Amino acid sequence: MAQIALITDAPFCEDVRAQRVHRVLTSEGFEVGVFDQGFSVDATREIINPTFHFPSDIPSGGIAKTWWHIKNRLFSLGAHQKRMRTRVADLQQFNPDAIWCANVFDLEAAAYVAKANDIPLIYEAYEYWPEHLISDEYRLPLAVAFHLQSIELECAPFINAFVTVSLTLGQWYSESCDMPQPAIVYNAHIPDEAFECDGKTLSQSLQLIHSGQTSINRNVEVAIKAMDALEDVELTVLGYGSGFDTLKGKQSSYTAFKEAVPHDELIAELSRYDIGLILTDGSALQTDGALPNKLFDYMGAGLGVIAVRTAALDSLENIASFTRFIDAPTVEDFTEAVEELTHNRERVSQMRSAALRESKKYTEDMIDKVVLDVVKDACG
Repeated sequence: MAQIALITDAPFCEDVRAQRVHRVLTSEGFEVGVFDQGFSVDATREIINPTFHFPSDIPSGGIAKTWWHIKNRLFSLGAHQKRMRTRVADLQQFNPDAIWCANVFDLEAAAYVAKANDIPLIYEAYEYWPEHLISDEYRLPLAVAFHLQSIELECAPFINAFVTVSLTLGQWYSESCDMPQPAIVYNAHIPDEAFECDGKTLSQSLQLIHSGQTSINRNVEVAIKAMDALEDVELTVLGYGSGFDTLKGKQSSYTAFKEAVPHDELIAELSRYDIGLILTDGSALQTDGALPNKLFDYMGAGLGVIAVRTAALDSLENIASFTRFIDAPTVEDFTEAVEELTHNRERVSQMRSAALRESKKYTEDMIDKVVLDVVKDACG
């Protein structure tokens, strides 16, 4: 059976996207070599065959790890080029029949090997990297950021299949980077037996939740500021990221903060709430095209949604049946939407039921099939 190199930008043990691709392909008999970040090597090797693991060279701790971080900050372009040489050598050692690269930092190495060995290259982009690389949110050393900004465009001629997480993101890439027609692998992890909570009794107060990163462009502070003026409403921020601790200092008596839970516990955790929040404003391409993933989390748990209207969200079928759109992430618009739902709990129940029904279009089996079809088509 064919060998597939799977390249990810995170420790494999923490990357649910890479784990999905690995699970789908190995279940079909492919041999999958995992090329990931060198953190958590032992944890990764507990869930995959160590023979097929090629982590980047990152010290496990102590002074060596501190010095590694310093070098990667001060001499970032040199460190990146060393990493590329290592990736090329590891890929040549594995000798794949195809490469699935879900990492812009290794795309240059993947394209080089794909061209040299005349093998298919599948590239997955889950954010809009040309903008994201130089964003304040990503905080990448500028030498690497500017070096990588055009990598997708330069490597596009060697890419046989392009995978992304929304139709909107696919369109942006087609227009700006001349990528192949995209295959949409929605970043949804909804069990094939959808989580059933139609019969949930709504609590006296409307339970809101924001799940995910709380940093730039998420506008979680808008919801927090609104809480003091709202009655019978409680907000939970379930998250992580650079802004999480900062937001804690702005909380009202009706806002709770919880650390993010493991992904396999997320649906059960979210199901305790009524309404999920997506308050990005459509101004940052690097995230707005990808954020349907939060929508799928809420859908799978049977939550209604309050969201700022963006192109990526608007492209999804029947989203209006369970979403109260607002025009902008302002306290006024948000407050109006929440008060409307607070006084119409029947509407909230209808939104929850509609979200569950719609979630069944995005189950694991359906999305797994897209992953497998992409690889089979690329490999002929």
